[in-house]
Amino acid sequence: TFAISAVNSIGSSIAENFATATIPDLPGIPTSLTAGPPVGSTIAATWAAPVDNGGSAVTSYTAYLYDSSNNEVTAQRKSDLTSAAASFTALAAGTYTIRVSATNIVGEGEKTLASSPQVVSATSALTANAPVISPATINDLSIDSTFVLSATAPSGGAVSLAVSPSSVCRIETATGLVTGVSAGTCSITASIARTGNYDDGVTPKSFNVVKVAQTISNFSTIPSQTGSGTVSVSASSVSGVPVTFTASGNCTVSSGTVSFTVGSCTITASASATTKYASATQSRTFSISAAAPPPSGGFTGGGTSTPVVLPSPSPTPTPSATPTPTASATPKPTPSPTPSASATPSAVATAKPSATPSAAPVVLKSNSYVALATSKTPTTNLSLTTSAKTLSVTAGKAIAVSLPTVAKGTTVVTSLKMPDGKTVQVSSTKTTKTGKFTVPSLLLKKPGTYTLQIKVGKTTKTVKVTVKK
Repeated sequence: TFAISAVNSIGSSIAENFATATIPDLPGIPTSLTAGPPVGSTIAATWAAPVDNGGSAVTSYTAYLYDSSNNEVTAQRKSDLTSAAASFTALAAGTYTIRVSATNIVGEGEKTLASSPQVVSATSALTANAPVISPATINDLSIDSTFVLSATAPSGGAVSLAVSPSSVCRIETATGLVTGVSAGTCSITASIARTGNYDDGVTPKSFNVVKVAQTISNFSTIPSQTGSGTVSVSASSVSGVPVTFTASGNCTVSSGTVSFTVGSCTITASASATTKYASATQSRTFSISAAAPPPSGGFTGGGTSTPVVLPSPSPTPTPSATPTPTASATPKPTPSPTPSASATPSAVATAKPSATPSAAPVVLKSNSYVALATSKTPTTNLSLTTSAKTLSVTAGKAIAVSLPTVAKGTTVVTSLKMPDGKTVQVSSTKTTKTGKFTVPSLLLKKPGTYTLQIKVGKTTKTVKVTVKK
């Protein structure tokens, strides 16, 4: 595999991994070359595809005819053949050999060794008797599938049918039933012996035997999710091979368990090829939205996602009971004493307590790589004024990233990708007023590369942090 990242004056983007790339080469030599016997002035030849196609599909074949002096009969060259068969017609009497090459996207590969010599006799006065094969066009045949092959000849005599190689296809001579055995090229030869005024005749034809298309089943659609979490996936294949899973986006997968954070996730199920079945893949994509902020409370500064814990309000004091006058009290009205300040609830006691923000927006749990920093932790401050920045700190120090201005009512979700490739959600909040927004200070414990992703509404900003020892 290889990875590509973009670089500008600010720094490098996050690298994206790509699948293994194979550089193709010339194809190998075609196999199983068979020529003749000549039918009148015609020599037919068949062959099979190369064992090695050079990493690129064979697109055509070229068949060459050579005379007894090993000189090519260039007028008889057959180029751009799409099937593994060729016929050389109207040949003068003489001895001939045939060689064949394969071509792919890179070019033409090496030729086969010469076929066995084929002798064309002087023109016969007999009537041509080349068999006609049915069906005229044979589509690709899947392994273990069948079709019925037949042939007729102008003479009306019995035509013999043969297929090769037996490792790719087989035929029941009594019924003409052809069965695909394994992936490859199957060559057909229809022949008839000389009879009466009719000459002997041979007609070649070929077709491909291909692997059966594989299907993946029981791979359910994954519903949309909220916040960070996990979900299980499973699937099965028609071939019975185990189905494996890969993840892309804001998620990872291991042993059928998908771990995700806010964003989008695509899970791909794959079943590998077998001798009978082709490989297959199937994907499921789902979205993960941020958890809704708590209905009450907020953060200072209109958008700081670090929770501010306010002191609980003092309890409301209970006024002292007014003493009941005794019978000995003088009947003359006496002004009641003014209640002392302590007897009247204080302004603090009667005031409604300030809203205490919930700590729910901060969801980060400490692990071996990161934790929320304390006020005593040495901190590097960064004001993020562009969509991406890079930063370098030493292990054991904290980073504090702020955004100069965030509009009121904007949802801000922060996540951190750690050096082990896992992503954790740091915080999620909705700003209560327009102003500066500060991400929780993060203590980065181990050396490595961390990526802080801040999703502000529909805009995503990133900070790539290199932590050194």
